[in-house]
Amino acid sequence: MRSAREILVGLLFGAAVGFGVASFGSGPFIEVVDAVEPRWAAPLFLVLGLPTLLFLAVAAHEVGHLAAGRWAGFRAYLLLVGPVRLERVQDRWRLRFNPHLATWGGLAASAPVDEVGLRARMIRYVAGGPGMSVLLGVAALIAAGILYGSGLGGLGVEGATPASGAALGFISLAVLGGASLVLAVVTLFPGRAGGLYTDGARLLRLIRGGDELPGELALMVLNGHAMGGLRPRDWSGPLLERACELPIESPMGVVARQMVWLQRHDRVLAGEESLETVRPWLERSLEHAGELGELGEGALRMQAAGILAAEWGEVERAEALVGGGRTAPLASPHHLALARGAIHLARSERAEALALLAEAAEKVGDGLDAGTSAYEAEWIERLTERARNPPPSGRAPEEGPGRGVEG
Repeated sequence: MRSAREILVGLLFGAAVGFGVASFGSGPFIEVVDAVEPRWAAPLFLVLGLPTLLFLAVAAHEVGHLAAGRWAGFRAYLLLVGPVRLERVQDRWRLRFNPHLATWGGLAASAPVDEVGLRARMIRYVAGGPGMSVLLGVAALIAAGILYGSGLGGLGVEGATPASGAALGFISLAVLGGASLVLAVVTLFPGRAGGLYTDGARLLRLIRGGDELPGELALMVLNGHAMGGLRPRDWSGPLLERACELPIESPMGVVARQMVWLQRHDRVLAGEESLETVRPWLERSLEHAGELGELGEGALRMQAAGILAAEWGEVERAEALVGGGRTAPLASPHHLALARGAIHLARSERAEALALLAEAAEKVGDGLDAGTSAYEAEWIERLTERARNPPPSGRAPEEGPGRGVEG
């Protein structure tokens, strides 16, 4: 089944050309296209150049978010546009190939580090994407109009040829402008795509306020702390409590519960919490993991699978959560190896567990969420030690309390 973002990209392909034509009326656009000889040159140029033009339109939109975020005092962490993945890892930017089609429609991530004036700053950040799309769209269409009005570089429309940069430039600017304006309109339409709120939906929630806004802002700050390197055990209790006031039947509500069980499990490693305090929150987030959509659900399922297998010996359930083993779009590189290593460890398959845990240890430093990665690095060390030196009694992992407890 195709994701909403894949469908969106497909719609933009068709809408870009249509809007570009409509921007000038069919006359000028078709006049230039028809004047290019041979007749197939302009259509071929459109077919081959359209992906690049759409890439530029989407890139400008996402960069608009990051630029506005910087203006608002946020820290940028991620930019996904088509096959390009640019991410901040350990305070260094790294360029990688993005294999997940679900995120080819574009995604940017910045996070605040404090709550000072956060509502207004969030509005600025969210509006930056559509704002940049509108600016680029208007600028491109004005440039196309100027180019057309100048007689396409003095060649005249009738003199347009495949070698005429002016003619192809006019076509490119018209399509780029149309695509950018369409992208602004589509993203401003309130709704959800791939488990994420659109820019329009987020702006409405921020402007209207309401009972859920304090929880959403608290969650934004917590994400900023985590991505900035703060371990789960040190996350603010009051912020987590406020975030958990969000309804569980919402993406942010699920993430809030997920952050609670990550914090509690990290405190289990430190000897500050009992393992039984983890289970209720983990179960509640798993029950509603579908709210996250394909972008966020996979990472949650992999993290939960590792704990279920290693701490409670629930191998079959953990395997079902991992599924076919495809890396989730927003999961950290080590999540899959960690989950599989925990499953093999629960089966007492020590050699396989050690190999996978070594892979996880090698990749754990590549995660965007530096704080959670620090906790998971220690978790991997504990599991590795358990695989090398199993308990003499060979006892099974501790059984947790019954499921279904409210979290």
